[in-house]
Amino acid sequence: PDDELAKNEEHLLSPFNNNDSGEFEKMMEAMGIVQEEEHGPQIDDRFTVQVAALEVGEWVELQDEKGEKRRTKLAWKGDEFTHYAFVNWRYQVVAEKSYYGLAEEFRQGNARVIEELPLFDRAFDSVFTKIMQLAS
Repeated sequence: PDDELAKNEEHLLSPFNNNDSGEFEKMMEAMGIVQEEEHGPQIDDRFTVQVAALEVGEWVELQDEKGEKRRTKLAWKGDEFTHYAFVNWRYQVVAEKSYYGLAEEFRQGNARVIEELPLFDRAFDSVFTKIMQLAS
């Protein structure tokens, strides 16, 4: 029994064990977690650096396919393999972008960091953020 256990352990720990049945991916998909294929170029340039430097809480103006611009707040900072989530004033998720997809939005001029919100917007955001913190 010890020899059999050792063989199984060696087999499982082998870096060349290519016996992937896809069970992990099936389990993740059943839980609703699917890694989407990245579409578009995966260019590392000043725009990917800009995306990597974004901080949670920063306001970003996003332009949709119709050309309409909306102010969004970065609520979840992903990385090269996960999405960035943006919310509106009511903290409803309004956009999810991949790392390289968001960099492409900046590259195309469809996204820009809002450096300075108007005074009323800053005050409203501050009050609403406090309310959300108290509610959670």
